[in-house]
Amino acid sequence: MVQIPCSSVMAENIQMEIIGAAESRFSHYGYRKTTMAEIARDVGMSTANIYRYFANKEEIMAACAERYIDDRLQKLRAIVNDTATDATGKITGYALATLHFSHDLAMKNDKINELIEVIKQRKPELIHKRIQQEIDLIRCILEEGQQAGEFDIENLDDTARTIHSSLIVFDVPLFMDLYPLEEFEKMAGSIARLVTRGIQKQ
Repeated sequence: MVQIPCSSVMAENIQMEIIGAAESRFSHYGYRKTTMAEIARDVGMSTANIYRYFANKEEIMAACAERYIDDRLQKLRAIVNDTATDATGKITGYALATLHFSHDLAMKNDKINELIEVIKQRKPELIHKRIQQEIDLIRCILEEGQQAGEFDIENLDDTARTIHSSLIVFDVPLFMDLYPLEEFEKMAGSIARLVTRGIQKQ
């Protein structure tokens, strides 16, 4: 068993505390109006000391984004790995999980759209990586359905990308106040049904 040095564990704990404080600041005041000094004060350290853990505010923002992405992917993987649900049901579950994550994020974080815009401008690779990871998860569902005889798909990669694109409206917190959640849920269910009908084995 590998022993992790106590100093490394302490540093990681402090980093997580900084990320948590930054998330709280970003969600209430926005990324641009938040300063390193304010984040440092919230965790009870000097501004100079916080630079031992993060080079700048952008690096903290990237860490926050990665935590959001990891949380999202964890929820989506739970859908993919659910052995009690067939592939058709998993596509519906995936669509609803995507919607609910975006909706919850929009309801809890007043400034999430500003944060997403900053990430898109300064760290687009994080968004591209997340999109590819989600496409890969959808592909896993499609491959499972193909092997089980549920689906008849010529190109799994193209179909996975197309399904991901069809769910993009549920992927953007900015859109979450356009309709009540119940209306969005109906839309997600309708799209999932339309998608699965198109790939079901006849």
